[in-house]
Amino acid sequence: MNNKSRLATLTDFQNFDYHFEAVLDNAGTFDCLTKYLETSLNKESAQFLKALNDYRKIKFEKKRVEISFDIYKTFIADNAPQQINLNGSIKKKIEAVLYPLQQKSELKVDNTSSVSSTNSESSRSSIDSDNSTNSSSSNNKSSVSNNNTDSSCSSPNVGYYKSFPRNLYDEAESVVLYNLKENHFKQFIDSKDFLNYVQTQPVQLLFDIGTPKESSSLCFVENLSDLKSQYWTWSDFKFLKQKFLETDEKEWEMISKGSDHKCFMSKEKFEFGDCEGTPFFKFEIEFPYGIAEVMNTMFELEYLKKLDPNIDETQFIKYNPKEVLTSNSDLSQNMTHFASAVVYESFKLGWPITDRDFLSSVSAVHLKKENAYMMGKKTCECTETYKPKKGAIRSVCLGGWMFLPMGLKKTKYIQLYFLDFKGKIPRGLVEDVYKKRAKGFYKLGMKYLKESEKKGFVCKNDFMKCLKSIDENGPVDL
Repeated sequence: MNNKSRLATLTDFQNFDYHFEAVLDNAGTFDCLTKYLETSLNKESAQFLKALNDYRKIKFEKKRVEISFDIYKTFIADNAPQQINLNGSIKKKIEAVLYPLQQKSELKVDNTSSVSSTNSESSRSSIDSDNSTNSSSSNNKSSVSNNNTDSSCSSPNVGYYKSFPRNLYDEAESVVLYNLKENHFKQFIDSKDFLNYVQTQPVQLLFDIGTPKESSSLCFVENLSDLKSQYWTWSDFKFLKQKFLETDEKEWEMISKGSDHKCFMSKEKFEFGDCEGTPFFKFEIEFPYGIAEVMNTMFELEYLKKLDPNIDETQFIKYNPKEVLTSNSDLSQNMTHFASAVVYESFKLGWPITDRDFLSSVSAVHLKKENAYMMGKKTCECTETYKPKKGAIRSVCLGGWMFLPMGLKKTKYIQLYFLDFKGKIPRGLVEDVYKKRAKGFYKLGMKYLKESEKKGFVCKNDFMKCLKSIDENGPVDL
C-alpha cells in the first residue's frame, strides 16, 4: 500500500480529499481542469488561465506588452469575445496601466479579436486577491491572433511602453479562481474526466494534490510503513482499529466459516517494511466469559504458549513508558508515544520449514467509545541485548487482538495479523494455516478458559506487559 509508484485505483481515488490550490499547482491536473472547463461551458475561464500562465513566462519585455493588450481585448474589454465577469474597479486598475491617457468610454473592441494558448503547464498557487508576484509559469508557447480591432482601442505603439508587470492580471485571476473553487471545483473532482486522468497516474500524485481522508487506511499506514519504531502512536492504533472492525465485503473475503468462528482475508494487499503485496488475515470468535476473564487468560504466558503450540522461545527485552511529547491539545495526537514492551519470540513450524522468529513492540489500550480493549503488535528494531535463536529466519508481523464486550458473560475475540514469514513458504500454505487456526481456536480457547477459571482467572505472568500498558495508557478515543 505504501508503494506510491503504482498506478492509482478507484479505491485510492476515493480515499483522498483534494485541494484546489494543489490541483492548480500540478501541471497535469491543471491541464485536466482546463480541458474539463472547456467542455462544461466555462471555456473563457480556462482560456484566460492558460493565457495568464503563458503571459507570466514571457521574458522579452516587448512581447509581454503586446500580449498584455491582447489579453485585455479578449477577456476584459466591454465587448470582449470571451469576457470574464469582473467588477468595475478591477477593470479600471488594468486599464489605468494599459491606457493611462485614454478614457474608459473610449475602450471598445471588435469581436474578432482573440487569444488562444495551448498546453500551459503551471498555475497560480492561491486565490488571494493581493497583487503578489512570482506566479507559476508554463513551458509551452501561446499563439496570438488579432484581426480588425476597432481603431479606437488598437494597441498604442508598444515602443512607448517599456514594460508591464507580470502581476498585472493577478487580481482578475483571483476572481476567476474564486469562482471556479466555489462553483465548479467539486463538480470537477466528481467528474469522470478527473477520475480517468488520476487512474493513469501513480499514487504519489494523490499525495501531491490531496490529503488521505481520516477514515482511510492511507491516513495511518504512512506511520507504520517501515516497521522499525518501538513506539506506538494514535495513528497506529487507529489503523489497527479500522482493520479489526471493518466488515465491508468489498474489503474482506470470508475464507472460512463455522458455527463458532469466521475467518477473513483482506482483498487489498499491503506493503509494510520490506514486504510486498501481503494481505491481512483475521478471525473472530465469541466466548461465554466476561471480558476481564478472557483477557487475563489470553495474556498469561502459560496459556499463550498453550494456545499457540508453535511458540518455542520467548524473551522480554524492555518496557517503554508512555511519553507525551507535547501538552498542546491542538497538535497531532501522534505526539504521544504509548507505553509498550519489546519482546522476542521464536516459532517451530515443523520439518521441512525453517524456524521463524519475531522481534516485536507490543502495546494495549482501552477503547473508551466501544468499552473494548485492543492489543497491538508490530515488528520493530532493537539495540538492546537479547539472544535470537540460531538459524531462525527473521519475519515480519503487524496486528494484534481485540476484546469486545457482548454482555456480562460474552466476549467477542478478534485476532488480526499481517504476517510475512520470508523464505519460500507458499502463500496457499499460509492461508491454510490461518484457516486451521481459526477453526480450532474456539475449542482450544474454551479448554484453557475453563482451566484458568479454576485458578481464579489470575494473570501471573503478563509476558507482553499488556495489562500494564493498558493501565498506563489509559482510555483512548480513536
